[in-house]
Amino acid sequence: MKAYIVKSGKEIDLFDEYSYKKEILFKKFSSIFELLRGALIYDFKEFYEAKKILMRYDDSDNYINYGYWRDGEKTRSPSASLVQYVASKLELEEDDILLDVGSGLGQPDIDIIKTFPVKKIIGINVCSKQVKYANYRFRLLNLDNTIKHRVLHSDKIADELDAEGISCIVSIEAIEEISSIENFIRNAFNILPHNGRISFCGVVRIKSDNLSFSRMLLGTFFRKITTILYGDHYRMLDIYGELLEKHGFKNIHHERIGRYVYPCLYRYAKKRLSILKQNKNIPFILKVFAFLQLHGINFLFAWKQIEYVVYYAKKKEE
Repeated sequence: MKAYIVKSGKEIDLFDEYSYKKEILFKKFSSIFELLRGALIYDFKEFYEAKKILMRYDDSDNYINYGYWRDGEKTRSPSASLVQYVASKLELEEDDILLDVGSGLGQPDIDIIKTFPVKKIIGINVCSKQVKYANYRFRLLNLDNTIKHRVLHSDKIADELDAEGISCIVSIEAIEEISSIENFIRNAFNILPHNGRISFCGVVRIKSDNLSFSRMLLGTFFRKITTILYGDHYRMLDIYGELLEKHGFKNIHHERIGRYVYPCLYRYAKKRLSILKQNKNIPFILKVFAFLQLHGINFLFAWKQIEYVVYYAKKKEE
């Protein structure tokens, strides 16, 4: 994730009011557990800089996702591969208008519009600074007529975007951050036309029936520890399918691709740990958080507590 816009030779900091200060951390949190569970840690620009170092798979500074390591560590651009894989489930056509929910800094939409035949992309994001940066990039690339991001909560898509003619919806690793997933799926169904499509991906929790009792107990214990440290916003895998069906979607499919995500991501990040250590501009505590987040999620996958899933479905024709 790029933290700056360069304009007229001057860097404009996208996260300027969140720059790391020890006083902010320990003034707002009364204990280390409250600190670790708080969302504030994810707002510091240095935290994103640390993750960018660990997860820079290609020449783009504008990606932070787990990636789809289709060819293992030989995969050239895992982040772009993930976007292309999820978007391919939509079977996009030239007259489609795509809604990107949780659109970030815009790189996924740039890749989609260069790869697939799509008429227009509308991105929504609750972070105004990221929206500003994304639209700035679109103008630089002469894509502002076909891609436009706006500040909008996912609960408002049916009210605010009903007249846009949206025919497909995609969400790349943002589904976990949506507070009311049922409201989102309901609104998605309402805004899509018949034969409209939806596709999204992200981390999910799973039940493991084939583990020994001791392994299952230990895995559950470590997931609870991780929940204490990072919060628990990962939903059970089946919830998404149940809600898609409940609100009228048909042809519902999901693919578990964790084996193409977590192991290679962790090995790649581990190799780049020495680069992160050498960066003197990132506070040590944020370096630790950035690496432990990747280490923890790979550990939970290995212990069959989580998966990475791609869901896609269709609104049935009348």
